[in-house]
Amino acid sequence: MASSATKPKERFGIRSERWFHDHWAAVVNYAGTLVLALAGVAGFLVDDQPSEASEAFIPWWPWSAAATTVVLLLIGAALVGAGLVGGIIAAKNTGELQRDLDTASSDLRTHASAIETVLRAIVVRVCTDLSLYRDDTRASIYALDGDEFVLLARVSKNPTLKIGGRPSYPADQGIIGLAWKHGKYSITGLAEDRAEWEREAVAEYGIPPEVAANLRMQCRSIVGIRVDGVEPELHPLAIVIFESEAPRGVNAKTVDQVFATPVWDTLAAAVKNMQGEVSAIARVRRDLRAPTLRTGDTSARSVVSG
Repeated sequence: MASSATKPKERFGIRSERWFHDHWAAVVNYAGTLVLALAGVAGFLVDDQPSEASEAFIPWWPWSAAATTVVLLLIGAALVGAGLVGGIIAAKNTGELQRDLDTASSDLRTHASAIETVLRAIVVRVCTDLSLYRDDTRASIYALDGDEFVLLARVSKNPTLKIGGRPSYPADQGIIGLAWKHGKYSITGLAEDRAEWEREAVAEYGIPPEVAANLRMQCRSIVGIRVDGVEPELHPLAIVIFESEAPRGVNAKTVDQVFATPVWDTLAAAVKNMQGEVSAIARVRRDLRAPTLRTGDTSARSVVSG
């Protein structure tokens, strides 16, 4: 009971100390301003007081109005000066921290772009080996961060189809969630009519209606494959999604073909090596707006992930 009672006080004390550390210059400045205001009040009374220093400013005060005014002016000026100096120092420190943050953000963007470039090259090779690097097909790779999938890279021979959409996608929507759960999943023969296609996306695959209505690519066949660790005991790492505008442009055979290509092991190893950096890449995608993926319409979305 004693320890539980003291912990809140300790936390409050730490918070108070941190607050004062961050705001002491402003507090001192305000205190100095208040003292200068009191000096002004005392100054108004100088003419009403006898000139002798022994005369009290007020009955219980040992100094005259003139002496009190001088003392208050000196104290107030010292406090305001200290507050201004503290503010200048704080501004300098803040500027240095901001420059460090800008440098770190720039380095993070560069690093994320480099990772994306490597993954794109590997996925392009996979698609090329399987004759899937076409104008009607695209491939995307995602990694799980928390309860959302982060888009790491996307490739297509068609520039429109490789435009990046949202930086992250819910884990319980579309084929991403199904492939993550089952290891592999394929869908073929989706509706050609747009309205029917949207209704199917909502009813069968959990895509919200407002998202389905704004999907750019109307894919009619989809394959999702989970990228597991290189060794069996390693947890799942990512999802690769292949989408085609043809009814059977990708299908169950695509899964076997992907597993058979030697490049797949290279992709798994690359994802394994950067798995610990997914959170940092997620911040790039969400907070810094994914500059290398967002090359077009900001409303573009992946049909498979919503």
